[in-house]
Amino acid sequence: MKKITQLLTALVFCSLIVFVSCKKDSGGEDPDPQADFGAALVGSWTLQSATHSSDGDRTEWSGLTLNWTFDTETKTGTYTPSGVPDNAGAADVFGENGTSVTWSFAGEGTSSIERGGGLSNVTIVTDSEENPTSATLTFDVTGSGSRVAGFDGSWTFVFSL
Repeated sequence: MKKITQLLTALVFCSLIVFVSCKKDSGGEDPDPQADFGAALVGSWTLQSATHSSDGDRTEWSGLTLNWTFDTETKTGTYTPSGVPDNAGAADVFGENGTSVTWSFAGEGTSSIERGGGLSNVTIVTDSEENPTSATLTFDVTGSGSRVAGFDGSWTFVFSL
């Protein structure tokens, strides 16, 4: 009987050692959707189409590109527009040509971007969060004044990488 007790005790200790040593390996840090998506946006995005809520297609934006950067540590980035039309008020839409605009995610998700420089927030939808090649940006411009009222309203821009 004493040998059976010793055998059971040894079996319990061996089982305990096996279970303790089988802890879950996380394989590194938890994924961070904002850091991953922000990094995926880095690059030069070229405009495919621009649409205004009251005017329809706006062809004066045809040469627009946005060069995006992103810092995964701070979860902030910049974009630098080029090809912004010379029309008065056009800078109220994406900023001045060659001038970086800061941006960060609004809230916890990846679908809304806050822009610096007094520009309105942007809703962004991409064809893929991991390796996007197409992005649709929508936002409103308000308060540009009567001299450039043609820029007030809802905008939809479709870009490709």
